[in-house]
Amino acid sequence: MRAPLAPVAPLRAQIATAIGKTKDEKQAEWLLETAVRNPEDEVMAAAGEALGNFPGLPTPKLREICKRLVSRYGEVDMLARTPQSTDPNAPINFGAQNAAKTLQWIQPKWNQALRQLTGESHQQAADWQRWLNKNKDWEPKGR
Repeated sequence: MRAPLAPVAPLRAQIATAIGKTKDEKQAEWLLETAVRNPEDEVMAAAGEALGNFPGLPTPKLREICKRLVSRYGEVDMLARTPQSTDPNAPINFGAQNAAKTLQWIQPKWNQALRQLTGESHQQAADWQRWLNKNKDWEPKGR
């Protein structure tokens, strides 16, 4: 009898973190796609966090990364805050519960990455979105 396979999400998360530490600018696109599209919370969080290692990217690329991270962060946050139906006969909607779990994984790591990329400091998706809407032509601090 074979032993059950170990979950691969922790390994994928470690790979994303290690790729971010290389600071290889060619990997930023892969990390971004992994952060916004991966179905595993731990991998999403790690890939987003790893993007914080790339503050030296050209400003247009930084803006695109931040825009997509903030957009996905906002989607997850909004879904997590969706109120549950009070109708006892309504089907159970696990989407909000799943989004809340995802939000717990990504919020601290993505906030840190966004801080490293922008020089700004916000704690909530809505605050990042508001800042991004008001500062479309932002420049990374220190340039």
